[in-house]
Amino acid sequence: MGNDFNLDHVILSEQGVFVVETKTYSKPARGEAIIFIDDEQLSINGFPSQTDIIIQAKAEANWLKSIVKESSDKDISVKPVVVFPGWYIDSSSANKNLNVWVLNPKALPKYIENAPKVLSKEDMMQLSYHISRYIRTL
Repeated sequence: MGNDFNLDHVILSEQGVFVVETKTYSKPARGEAIIFIDDEQLSINGFPSQTDIIIQAKAEANWLKSIVKESSDKDISVKPVVVFPGWYIDSSSANKNLNVWVLNPKALPKYIENAPKVLSKEDMMQLSYHISRYIRTL
């Protein structure tokens, strides 16, 4: 969708707008597949992530927020989310203080369901229209 990147998923719900970045890593042949979060750094089975995944997710959310503002004049919040299919995410306090959700995708529906409602159905329809119009013009 952008000049040199794409958004994996966008979720519109009464609980808000979410940009979901999916990261797939091979799990180890033995032992657990665990992702730890320390400040804004991810550790994948004890090894630091080779990319700034958290920064990427925040940048994608900010980009979508600016596109929505540009096309609809609505200043909405976009929640960045990173999901790791098949991995256990250590839910330490560091994850709770992050402005990005780092999750196993199975946990995402509950996180969204438990978030406060911030959009009306009318807002969701308008946002959907503006986002799909932007996509069609590419």
